[in-house]
Amino acid sequence: MKIKVLVFALMLMMVLGVTSVCFAESKGRMNFSDVEIGSWYYNAVRFNYKNNFIKGYNENTFAPNDNLTRGMLVTILYRMENS
Repeated sequence: MKIKVLVFALMLMMVLGVTSVCFAESKGRMNFSDVEIGSWYYNAVRFNYKNNFIKGYNENTFAPNDNLTRGMLVTILYRMENS
């Protein structure tokens, strides 16, 4: 079964019990060109980025619609365990 990166980011928020997130501070600002401020999934991406679970492909690309690979999943779970 293929899961999109964005779907997994949303699932992490649900599993961790995060229902709403407010990030007023500009520290650690995201510069992803494919995640617009105000998009319906912005808070999920911001939560995962801020908590260092999902960092994106590089500093400018998050790729929310890409398929999640096994390697990405292992990396995310490792980061969660060590946070």
